[in-house]
Amino acid sequence: MKRILTCIIAVCAVAVAIAQTLNVKTGSITYAFASSQTGEMTYTDNGQTLTICGKSFAVTDISSMTVGQATVADNTVSVAYSGSTASVVIAGNIARHMTATVSGADVTLVQGADVTDEITYTLSGSSTNGSFNMDGELKATVVLNGLTLTSNTGAPINIANGKRIDIIVNDGTVNTFADYAQGTQKACFFVNGHPEFSGGGTVNITGNARHGFRSDEYTKLKKTFTGKINIVKAASDGMHIGQYLEMNSGTVNISNVAADGIDIEATLNATDEQNGQALFNGGTISVTTTGEDVKAVKADADMVITGGSMKLVNTGNGSKAISTKGALTISGGKVEAIATGGVYAEGTVNESKANAIKATGKLTISGGEAYAIGTNKAFNTDTGFYINGGKVMGIGSKASATNAGTQQAQTYTKKSIGKGATVTYNGVSYTVPSTYSNSSACIIVSGGN
Repeated sequence: MKRILTCIIAVCAVAVAIAQTLNVKTGSITYAFASSQTGEMTYTDNGQTLTICGKSFAVTDISSMTVGQATVADNTVSVAYSGSTASVVIAGNIARHMTATVSGADVTLVQGADVTDEITYTLSGSSTNGSFNMDGELKATVVLNGLTLTSNTGAPINIANGKRIDIIVNDGTVNTFADYAQGTQKACFFVNGHPEFSGGGTVNITGNARHGFRSDEYTKLKKTFTGKINIVKAASDGMHIGQYLEMNSGTVNISNVAADGIDIEATLNATDEQNGQALFNGGTISVTTTGEDVKAVKADADMVITGGSMKLVNTGNGSKAISTKGALTISGGKVEAIATGGVYAEGTVNESKANAIKATGKLTISGGEAYAIGTNKAFNTDTGFYINGGKVMGIGSKASATNAGTQQAQTYTKKSIGKGATVTYNGVSYTVPSTYSNSSACIIVSGGN
């Protein structure tokens, strides 16, 4: 023990003297203390405990102490995965606030309640049996820097922190996640708080047990998000989002899901802002669903579309491309909503028909382009359908009745449409899917020549 203490004292003295970084390693975790911050390093418990910058170490837990030239930025944590292991580096100034455990490639990091500055976690590397678990009471940033994680026990990404979580997908990186099929996790990629995405990389998600992506509070794709989120598979919803979804940029592709493509669920707190709403201001969305009585995009309250491009295809019986329990307003962008399934549970109280767009509240189109193809109806609303602008075409077996909007609409009935045909009326054109045909279609058009 005396020899160990002598060596430790010598290493600490060197670090301070030459203004370098003191690296204290315990297992797979390295605490990197800048020499300018170490201050007084004390021994207690008869020399069995070393305290540096407020962080106490059992001397017997220290596997190495080295002095290096490399610096570690304050308020940062890096996690590097490699096969069945993971290594963690924690900046010395936050060491005393962090509880870190590493078991194989399963990493758990918990911020103390006394953290006052936002911590940034940077994740990289690859593991076929690893996970990242993070919790805390202060907002944080998670940087995805080329990370591939498959978990054999649960979710590869599990962020229990209920605050705002900035998720930066570094430009040009590909980040791929798959969860455990027999697990009880809510999603492959789970955030308890409200994630906000930025960056230009790609995220690929395979949800083998339940949802692909889930947040219990709002999710925002910021204007600075120019990357892609690909839901490759989900045993339930592709994206299940609490409170509201706001999409301003980027690309979202969803396919091979058993339930809804995107489900925005209102929280139990009625005072939560924009509760249950979907807000699409930009970006590109492509959703393909095949399940019965499901929705490509579903919102528990209003849906507002002001920009971007959406192509939503649903082929399951009784399914909808767009379904909202509130009002639907389209004032910009391009919307393609296609529902080509049959009748679900016909003749029962649960009967549901394939309508391209279903709004419980008022449906208003005042700009942009809206194309809807439904086996039953193109546009269906319980409150009223108003066309005040934009370019509109709807095709279905039943007519989509409109109210007195400010832009004239024309309805054509008993029209024959072949598979993959380009339909043109009044200067408005749309090419129907190669799987869709209708020998007696009702067509509504508005905003053409």
